[in-house]
Amino acid sequence: MHPAIIEHAPESKGSGFRVLGTCKDYPTLSEAVAAVAKRNAKRAAKAKTTPRPKRRHRMPEGYCPTCDRERERGNDFHPPHDASRYCESGHRNHCSCEVCF
Repeated sequence: MHPAIIEHAPESKGSGFRVLGTCKDYPTLSEAVAAVAKRNAKRAAKAKTTPRPKRRHRMPEGYCPTCDRERERGNDFHPPHDASRYCESGHRNHCSCEVCF
């Protein structure tokens, strides 16, 4: 069995470490470092080109009954139409959990 090359990955679930490969895959430390740098550069480039989804607060008239009702009442302070991407209660429209509202 070959020793594993790992990186610290706090965003990953579990132990906080991710296996990149084995010493058989990267025989020298410089090759392992180059592989990590290449992967991180690819992630950074992707993050710059991937647009963040924009949450819609109110939909056009006739699209959503809840948005229409709040519009008729003149109420601007209500949960957004789209749930937050970090929603913990089901990603429903007009979610009023602590994360979304």
